[in-house]
Amino acid sequence: MFYHFCTNGLLKNLLFVSDQDYIYAMNAIAFSKLKYPSVNILAFCIMNNHVHFIFFGFLITVKCA
Repeated sequence: MFYHFCTNGLLKNLLFVSDQDYIYAMNAIAFSKLKYPSVNILAFCIMNNHVHFIFFGFLITVKCA
């Protein structure tokens, strides 16, 4: 199964303002992948006010992670 996950900034505010914010987000994604190896991140897009992820996996596997 494929899953699309999207999040917006609270009240449409910016989530990422500086280059450091984007670097932090990329590191957080890498750390999360190491912590939950059963979750397959196929694609992601980090924009200044929201984030998109495409995951692949089975719900039972994701719930166990």
